[in-house]
Amino acid sequence: MNRQRREIKMDRAAWLLFFTLCTALAWHARLHADEIPVRGQPVDQVSFRVQAGRELANDLGQAVLYLQREGRDSASLADAVNRGMRQALKRAGAEQAVKVSTGAYRTWPVYDKNRIVRWRVSQELRLESSDMAALTRVVGALQDQLQVRSMQFLLSPAARESAEESLTVEALGRFQRRARAIATALGASGYRLGQLDISSSGPPPVVGLRREVAAAGVSRVAAPAVEQGVSRVQVTVSGSIRLLRAE
Repeated sequence: MNRQRREIKMDRAAWLLFFTLCTALAWHARLHADEIPVRGQPVDQVSFRVQAGRELANDLGQAVLYLQREGRDSASLADAVNRGMRQALKRAGAEQAVKVSTGAYRTWPVYDKNRIVRWRVSQELRLESSDMAALTRVVGALQDQLQVRSMQFLLSPAARESAEESLTVEALGRFQRRARAIATALGASGYRLGQLDISSSGPPPVVGLRREVAAAGVSRVAAPAVEQGVSRVQVTVSGSIRLLRAE
């Protein structure tokens, strides 16, 4: 009997010791919880972004014209479009400053009460140039034969790339200055660079002309009046820094 009582007392003491240790560990973890960084959210980490932008005059013009014929005989229509496009290519090619290429070629039926009553055949002519005066001259010269589908102005790839390079340097400088200002304001001795992302963006091309000019009965058409406009190039630098504390 005495032996059983001693074993019961020992079991109670062991459970009491175990409970006391668990309570102490729980309070210790609670007291120091703020000292443990949450995964994915390091202590003293600051995220922000800066931008640098510039407006530049558009230096590239693009125009799309098309030749279309309509009638009952699709073969004769295709022949007329082919001959007309050859003439247009010859006239446009005379302007050395303008790049000329052909675009979409389409043949499709026109229905009336589920019956084909006639056909339409069309082909596009694409023009591109950094010489805006030359481009508008060619467009004006071809409008007695072709119709204008669209005309737009944008930055050339070379101009955009050059602007993005200089703006990237400018944006990175702004990021460094902002990082130093944040570290100073928050009483840190410095900072360590964390994640860094660089992206660029620009607006869609400026539409200088979008209309269809009827060619029938027109012997001469003046060059279209256009405004090439400007495009804004923008570079964004976003990232995070980790503040350093003096020990």
